[in-house]
Amino acid sequence: MIPLGKQFVSGYFLYTNIGDAYCYGDLDFYGTISDLFGETASIVASITLEHGIQMVSVDGTVYTLANNPDKHEIPNVTKVVDAIVIDDSVAVLKAQGELVDTDGKVIIKFGSDSTDAAFLSCALSSDGSSVYALDANGCVHGGQGAQHHGDLTTIGESRARARDFACSPWGNGYWIIDDIGGVFCFGDVDYFGSVPGDGQTCVAQKIIPSPTGYGYWIIDRRGMVLPFGDAAYCGHPKPEEVTGDVIGMVPVLRSDRRDHEWLFTQLVNNDIAQLMGDPLREFDEPIAQ
Repeated sequence: MIPLGKQFVSGYFLYTNIGDAYCYGDLDFYGTISDLFGETASIVASITLEHGIQMVSVDGTVYTLANNPDKHEIPNVTKVVDAIVIDDSVAVLKAQGELVDTDGKVIIKFGSDSTDAAFLSCALSSDGSSVYALDANGCVHGGQGAQHHGDLTTIGESRARARDFACSPWGNGYWIIDDIGGVFCFGDVDYFGSVPGDGQTCVAQKIIPSPTGYGYWIIDRRGMVLPFGDAAYCGHPKPEEVTGDVIGMVPVLRSDRRDHEWLFTQLVNNDIAQLMGDPLREFDEPIAQ
């Protein structure tokens, strides 16, 4: 097993296509784009910060939701579909396959002139040396030097509608999901289950690997968080509580406090809660509805 060292997943943010955010676990809430900036935005991606999150809009505006909110626009950018961090800087993927830095400069051009499908998402390899991008046909494109591990086109899976993919956080490979939450493994990643495999239904939006690589979360448009493997479940909103579509999730790592002192503190807090008549906090395994 790949250890997390001094870190653990303390919770996650869910975010919507209109810039709303929902936080679960031991996290601080930093507000929404409407609250902080007084405007609406069409959000396509989000990135975690040490103390906050960044949301990226389809027109290349990067909103920082933190104690000191900020925003900046990437010049000459339209039709953004995803974003990643390269060398501590945001890079955005355009629908036509161009990966662009914060100055508007094209870093990588995925695909070719004959590529007829729009691009959906991008991901960084575990060692940070290679960038991959997924198109709507389920084809994975790699930047210079990237090792190709296969995709939906190489296995003849023409019925699946590709929705998202994610690279292993430590190995060589990636997972692709389709729009119903089916999971396809390429390279040395392991399979930990899928939404149809569990007899459930969803409108899948994102797959996010757990920090160990021994699990993943699948996010549903209505806000369902479906964990597989060792991915931690911290809760999710009811569908009627969500404004817009949930389009992704950002897990947050914190310093590992789960030692004897941490355990003692939790036991004392539980005893106090019981004496005060307060309910204990419990999380049930989610079931898609």
